[in-house]
Amino acid sequence: MKFAIVTDTCTNLEEATLKELNIEVVRMHYMIDNKDYLTNNDWPDMSPDEFYKRVRSGEKIYTSQVDSLQYIDTFKRVLKETNEILVICVGKAFSSTIDEARRAKEEVLKEFPNARIEVIDSYGATYSFGMLVMECARLRNEGKSFDEVLNYALEDRTSYLECGYCDELKYLKRAGRINAAAAFFGTLIGIKPMIIYDETGHNTAIEKLKGRKAANKRCAEIIKNYGILDKFNTIYVAHSNSIDLANEVIEAIKEELNNPNIKFHVGEITQVIGSSVGPGTIIIGFYGNKELRKLATK
Repeated sequence: MKFAIVTDTCTNLEEATLKELNIEVVRMHYMIDNKDYLTNNDWPDMSPDEFYKRVRSGEKIYTSQVDSLQYIDTFKRVLKETNEILVICVGKAFSSTIDEARRAKEEVLKEFPNARIEVIDSYGATYSFGMLVMECARLRNEGKSFDEVLNYALEDRTSYLECGYCDELKYLKRAGRINAAAAFFGTLIGIKPMIIYDETGHNTAIEKLKGRKAANKRCAEIIKNYGILDKFNTIYVAHSNSIDLANEVIEAIKEELNNPNIKFHVGEITQVIGSSVGPGTIIIGFYGNKELRKLATK
């Protein structure tokens, strides 16, 4: 192995992709009815239908980040094959997982002082995060050096963008992401906040739209205005038990772009994030102009 790339399950990447690109993954946890599960984007333990049935019913779902012991075990195993590890973590804005990775790094270096372990914040989550990880793996597999891939990740991570919205705000309220008044107001009049990343990966609502049709159209406009789709022509659509809604937004994007070369990849939002955003959420990942993130600070 030239060098290892380690990431976590918030990439939203399916197991076949991780295996094909030789990406090591550490898994977050979720607990339902006192039973602990490891997140897996192939959903082997519980179907999305069953998972979101429980979310809708109000059943409490506890989630936890990757802990340092998981990273330590992974690092030690990988260091039997290589001396260099690039760790790309879900954004600190979403989780403190990166802190656990850094603690694990310091611990492992005591035993492997000649190893090189670099831990970076992706400034993202779900498929936009996954796109960055996939590109780093491809660059490594094409023969790029550790430093070349590391520098690429640091320089271009904010080019991996997202836009999207939640169908209902009550799940964010339940998870403590917004206050009760905002959740009630949004549900009452069907407001869909348009969400993007800021420059360090915080989800920020840049405008409020009335209804799904308007929200889908706005997603399509954002991708048209900010996407650099000649470099990466696949748009990644993550949904939470809402394939019909995903298809609606894809049709809106196709109509707006009018580009037959654009491809789409569709998948379920990973369990840890899905438990907070609830069913009916759309998160679109694409490569594009970093200027989009600056809209979140205006």
